[in-house]
Amino acid sequence: MGLMARAWIWVAILFALTGLPDRAEAQSRFALVIGVSAYEGRYALENAVGDAALVAARLSSAGFGSDDLKLLTDPTKGQMRDALDALYAKAQAAPNSLVVIYYAGHAVQYDGVNYLVPKGADLLGRQVTPGDYDDQAFNAQLFMSKFARTRVGHLLVVLDACRDNPFGGSPGLAEITGAQTGPEWMVAFSAMAGQTASDGTGKNSPYTAALAAELSVPDITLTQVFERIRARFAADPGLARQRPYSKGSLNVVLRSAPAETSLTSLGAALTGATGSSRGDGAQTEITRLIGAERIGSGEDGRKLLIDALKLRPLSAIRADADRGDGFALYLLALAHWDGMGGATKDPKLGASLLRRSVARGSGRAASALGFFLCCEPDGPKNEQEAVEWFRVGSWLKFSGATRNLAVMYRDGTGVKKDLAEAIRLFELAGKQGSGQALSNLGGMYDGNRYGLLDRARARIYYQRAADAGYPEAYESLGDGYWFGIRPDASDKDPKTALEFFIRGGNAGCATCWERAGALLASGDLGAVDDALAFNAYMKGAELGSVSSTVEAARKLLNGKGTAKDPVKALALFQRAADAGNVEAKASIGIMLARGDGVTRDPVRAATILREALARDLSADPKVRHAVYQPNYWGYARDLGLLLETKLVPQRVPTELADLRARYGAATGSMKRFTVPIDCGGSKSTFHVYLVNWDRPNDETSVDPQAEWLQEQRGCTIPVTVVDSFRKLKRIARENNVSFIDLTVYALGEAQKEQAQPKPVERKPVTKP
Repeated sequence: MGLMARAWIWVAILFALTGLPDRAEAQSRFALVIGVSAYEGRYALENAVGDAALVAARLSSAGFGSDDLKLLTDPTKGQMRDALDALYAKAQAAPNSLVVIYYAGHAVQYDGVNYLVPKGADLLGRQVTPGDYDDQAFNAQLFMSKFARTRVGHLLVVLDACRDNPFGGSPGLAEITGAQTGPEWMVAFSAMAGQTASDGTGKNSPYTAALAAELSVPDITLTQVFERIRARFAADPGLARQRPYSKGSLNVVLRSAPAETSLTSLGAALTGATGSSRGDGAQTEITRLIGAERIGSGEDGRKLLIDALKLRPLSAIRADADRGDGFALYLLALAHWDGMGGATKDPKLGASLLRRSVARGSGRAASALGFFLCCEPDGPKNEQEAVEWFRVGSWLKFSGATRNLAVMYRDGTGVKKDLAEAIRLFELAGKQGSGQALSNLGGMYDGNRYGLLDRARARIYYQRAADAGYPEAYESLGDGYWFGIRPDASDKDPKTALEFFIRGGNAGCATCWERAGALLASGDLGAVDDALAFNAYMKGAELGSVSSTVEAARKLLNGKGTAKDPVKALALFQRAADAGNVEAKASIGIMLARGDGVTRDPVRAATILREALARDLSADPKVRHAVYQPNYWGYARDLGLLLETKLVPQRVPTELADLRARYGAATGSMKRFTVPIDCGGSKSTFHVYLVNWDRPNDETSVDPQAEWLQEQRGCTIPVTVVDSFRKLKRIARENNVSFIDLTVYALGEAQKEQAQPKPVERKPVTKP
C-alpha cells in the first residue's frame, strides 16, 4: 500500500471519529429489534411493537444502516431464531463489530432461566410444565451465549420485558450472565431482577421512552445512557417504584455531535501537523500563553496543565475549548481525567474531550487516548485500540505517540513483538524531538534483554538523548563511565561519571543527584566525601527524588557528612514514606522503637516493623524485593528487641522464635563480603552480607540478595559464587561451627594462597 493511500485511510478514520468519545463510528454496527404485542386476549400488549419501532428509529438515526438493522414484529419462535442466526453471521464477518439486541414483549422467569414469549406460544389458559417453556419460548441466555468466543467487539442486550407475568413462575426476570470470553458486553433490564415493570399508558412504555430519549443525546457512552435512565426514574415520583438495572459496561457512543472538521482540514493535519493545537479559528489565549514549542514537545501533559491553570482559570480554558482550540480541549480533558483545577473527576468525559481534540489535529491528545486505553488504572483495557491511537498520534507527528508506539512493538503489547519496527519508531520519535525515545534505544542496547548488547552504541544513543534535552539520559551515561562498558570494566572513569551526574542534576534529573551522592559515598573517587554526598542527596530530594530523600535522611540520622539531626531525618523519612517508600516508613519504625531523637512508641513501632517484614513473605518478587534484603534483618532485630524486653506482646507465642529462625541478624553478627557481578555484560562488584540463620536447607543470606539484585538492578551473581556459600554453610552445619567464621577462615586461606608466589615452571632443555 502506498504512502498516500495509507494517509487517506487515516484521514477517513479521523473523520469518522470526529467529536466521538469512542471508536463506535469506526465499527460495523448490527441490530436486531424485536417487539411482540399480538398475544391472545387480555394478554395483548399495546406498546411492545411501538416500542420496538421507536428504538429501531433511534438506532437508524444513530448510524445503523438499513441492511444491518432488522425490525422484527410479532415473530414466532422460529422467526426469532432465524433472525438471531442471520445477525450472528453478519457480525462474524465484521471483526470488532457492535451488536445491539432489543426485545419488548412478555417474558417469564422459570427456575432462574428467562424465556421470551413469541407470538403463537401456547402457554395461556392451561397448566404449564417446565418442558413447555423450552418447547415454545425463547431462552434469553442465547442472546449472550450465541456470541461467546466470537470476533464481535461489543454486545448490548436490552430487555423491556419485565411486565406482569401471566404465565406463572416467578415475577420479573432473572439476571443474564455474560460469556467468560468473547465480546465486551452489557445487559439492560427495564426493572431489577425479580421485579416487574409497567407497560405504561402512553404510546410507549416508560422505560423505552426514556431509552429513546437518551439514545438521542450525542457524545455519551452506552454505559452513560443507562446510568441516565436510572437517574430519570429515580427523580420521577411516578416512576421511582420501578428501578431499571444494567450489568456490564460499554464505553461506546452511538451518536456524535455534528462534525466540525472537514476531510480537507484533517488531511492537512496528517500531512503537516506538528502536534500543536489546530482550531478552525484564530489561536486562543491559552495556546499563545503556553507556546507552540512546548505544546508540540514531549513535555508531560500534566505539567502543561499545571502551568496553564496558573495562567488561566479552568473556566477560561473551557471557553477556549468551546471556541474549538484543540490544545484547550486537551487540557480540559486532563483536568477532568484527574479532577484538577475545579473540574469533576470523570475519566470518561476526559476521553470524550480527547477525541474531540484529536479531530482538531492534536497528536498529543491521540497519545493520551492510547495511554488511557493501555495503561491508565481508570481506563478500559484495550491494548489493540491503544496501538491504533498511538499510530494516529504518530501520523500527526507527535513524538510522544511515536515513542509509545515503539514501546508497544518492543514489548509486544497490543501488537506482535517486532524489535526492528520498535527501533525504527524510536529513531523516528528521536527525529521528531523525543530525547526519551533515544534514551529508550540506548536501554535496548545497554543490556542483553533483547539480544542486542552493544554498550558502545548504547552510549551514543544516551549522548544523543542528553543533547536532545532529556536530562535522565545523563544518569545512564554516568553509570556507564562509573562501572565501565567493556566486559572487563577496564574503562571505568568515576570522575567523568560524576561530571555527567552533576550535569544531569543541574538539568533537572532528580535521580542523577542520587547517583552523584552514591558515587561520592562509595570511595570509588579515591576518598569517601560524606559532606558532598549529603549535599547531592539533598539536591535530589528538592527535585522530588524519593531515593535521594531516604539517603539524605539516613545521613542526618547518623550524622555522616552533616550534623546529626533526628528531627529533620524523621521529616524526610515521612516525606518519602508518604510517597510510598517502604524502607522510609520502616526507618520511622526503627526510630520509634529506639526513641532515637523522637518520643519512643513501641506499639506503633512494632506495627510498622511487622508491616515491613510481612513484605518479605510475599510471593510477589516485586513486593518482596522493594526492600533491600539486609534491611529486613535490621527490622527483625529491632522488633525482636521489643519482644525480648516485653515492651510489646507477641502476636503469637512463637513470634520471637520465628524471627530468630528466619533472621539470624536479629541477635547475631553480620559480615560483609565483596563478590563479582555481571550487569548485562558489564563486570562489576557488589557487597553481600552474611548472617547465621538456622534454615533447614542450604540457602544462605546471599540467595535473597542475589534475587534482589536481579529484580532491582538486572545484575547477576555468578552461580559458582552462590554455590560456594551454600557449600560452606553445609560444612558448617555438619561440623557444628559458625557459618560466618568458617567463611571468613576459608576466604583468608584463599587470599593467602593467591598471595604466595607461584613456582617458576622450568621447561626441559632439549639438545638440538
